[in-house]
Amino acid sequence: MPGNDLEVPESWKALAISSVNGPLLIVGTADSGKSTLARYLHGCFGRQGRPAAYIDGDPGQSTVGPPATITLALSNEDDTAFPPTESRRIWFVGSSTPRGHMLPLIAGAARLLQEARRADVGPIIYDSSGLTDPDLGGAALKQALVDVLQPQLIISIQLQQELEVLLRPWRKQRGLDLVELAAAPAVRRRDSAERQAHRARRFAQHFRHARRLTLDPDRFAVIPSAAWQVGRLLALRDERGFVLALAIVQERTASGELRLWTPLPDAQAIASIQVGDLLVNPRTYRDQLIR
Repeated sequence: MPGNDLEVPESWKALAISSVNGPLLIVGTADSGKSTLARYLHGCFGRQGRPAAYIDGDPGQSTVGPPATITLALSNEDDTAFPPTESRRIWFVGSSTPRGHMLPLIAGAARLLQEARRADVGPIIYDSSGLTDPDLGGAALKQALVDVLQPQLIISIQLQQELEVLLRPWRKQRGLDLVELAAAPAVRRRDSAERQAHRARRFAQHFRHARRLTLDPDRFAVIPSAAWQVGRLLALRDERGFVLALAIVQERTASGELRLWTPLPDAQAIASIQVGDLLVNPRTYRDQLIR
């Protein structure tokens, strides 16, 4: 996360956000400064006495929750730190990229937005993933987010002309408030090794109190189907589909039991198990996509 010594561009200071009292969608490619802008806006809302909800919508380079998830974080009036720490809801996407997992990401966006509204918050900042390439489905994904969130304001951050396929129709769409920003000068592109290291740190944070949990998978609904490869990432979900904790498969015993590495202390609250498409090393927390 950026430090408190961020040099805020004048274009950010000029943003008219005092009337925002609902979803605000931030769109841009990877490493364009979306999360930095989200942090700045969260601070602005807090200083206005209107703590904002924050939805971390990037399953690959998460700010709040672990990778392969999107997360809602809420603040109260006494807690304006970023990211918010008051309460959280986590939705499992199942991969570190939206590609091939757009339906669970959109479903999660809708469910987390619903939770934010149930909490009766005002501004809701949705920090989207960096997938914007139309050839990879990025444009369709962002349009689906707009249709689901119905944002009061969209803020785009463009490095060159990479968002034009998205922005052209949005500029003409009646009832859609779009603000276009250039990337801040301090933005730095990260290579694949840095991005992998970031995910490993986020996984390590989630699993910091992990222990072995043994359970019978036949007792639970398994979504989409049983796949107990050693190292496979799972989501242990509650009755409403939210993540109780992530788990890593350690072993399938001869009797059919699963031995999992997870911070969840027991299986009492588990209503379903969702199988992801990542392998995670429980020693290094480096991940690998299952193709």
